[in-house]
Amino acid sequence: MVDGELMNEVLTGEFSPAQGAATKVPQKIIVAYHRAAKRRHESEGEVEIDDGAQVNVFEDGGAYVQAWVWVTDEDACICPTCREELTDDGKGYDGECDSCADRSFEASKPWKPESVWDDHPKFPSSEWRYECDNGDTRLGYVDWVNAQLENDNA
Repeated sequence: MVDGELMNEVLTGEFSPAQGAATKVPQKIIVAYHRAAKRRHESEGEVEIDDGAQVNVFEDGGAYVQAWVWVTDEDACICPTCREELTDDGKGYDGECDSCADRSFEASKPWKPESVWDDHPKFPSSEWRYECDNGDTRLGYVDWVNAQLENDNA
């Protein structure tokens, strides 16, 4: 575990890690730490250690080996739709933020025109008539619009 002071130096860029040559550590020692890190900690898709990963050897008998750690959107509380950080640990609809959850909920509702003469703003009846004339649909206009909306949300 990295102590707070060292981690602060790493995060602020004040820490200049040793890569073997700077501290006169033999290459075989660096390779041994690298192999040990891969053997003990690497797990495909969870923790990965690149060939040539940085190895920081310390005088107290250990080393830090650079690794990639997979973190999901859910783990990081990131909305999968808008890619913004979630508030309230993603308690919205399907892990989305409040705004995206509201839009998803509204989009999931079927379209219901106020009168039989209303056209949907995105799917006008002229497009539906064209598909009917070509034999591409046998749905009524409202059902056809809702099918189009479902395809858009899929």
